[in-house]
Amino acid sequence: MATNRELEARIRQLEQMLAQSGISAQPQGELAPEDRPDYIEFGSPEHATFLGLVLLDDGEDPPQGQRFVLPGLTGQLYCLEDEIGAMRFYPGLSLDEVAPVVLRQKINCLEGGVPPIPDNAPDMWRP
Repeated sequence: MATNRELEARIRQLEQMLAQSGISAQPQGELAPEDRPDYIEFGSPEHATFLGLVLLDDGEDPPQGQRFVLPGLTGQLYCLEDEIGAMRFYPGLSLDEVAPVVLRQKINCLEGGVPPIPDNAPDMWRP
């Protein structure tokens, strides 16, 4: 097992290698969550994609022949990107029983807005 001195030497060596490559090991400051490259806004089309939903226009057929299409609160039509994949959450049930439930859950998550943060939540849970 390495000693603290050996580990510190390894860290210094890695920092030097990063600096030679032009990468700073020091944080550049705190970014607002909206400014991070991995930020996804609640309710956005990117959020729908992240949840595995496909947005459909009126009269548009699902892209892979999905059987279940449900409207959201705004009238937007949605289908699951992968209906068969939804069955992994409910083993032993049929696709007809599972897909509408999972689809409704994902639509509700998308259209539900930003989840509330309790007042006593630790800082790490506050985006």
